[in-house]
Amino acid sequence: MNPEDKKPIPFQPDKNPFRQGSGVSRSQFRQTLRKAYDPHINISKEERVQMEKELFPFQKFGRNISEWDVNLRLKSLKKEKYWAIKTEDKIKIDRQIKILKKVIDKSKN
Repeated sequence: MNPEDKKPIPFQPDKNPFRQGSGVSRSQFRQTLRKAYDPHINISKEERVQMEKELFPFQKFGRNISEWDVNLRLKSLKKEKYWAIKTEDKIKIDRQIKILKKVIDKSKN
């Protein structure tokens, strides 16, 4: 088999995105969020990508996002949901929590 015959392996969201010790790059995490579609959670691809920028700012989390970072952010989102006054805010936070849990659940497979 020639090296030219090898095709690049396509991104597989069902695999563990956090298999590396230092976490995943932001672009790979964004791609994982794009593919984390659930018909029961009404949130578009663009909103899921924007969620990465809102929840994981570069200044705080750096270049890579680890599973520990996601779990830390999940805990803080649960606190925000508890203290949110408006129902719309609670629904938005709840959707974000569900998407992040879906990403974490895929990482444990």
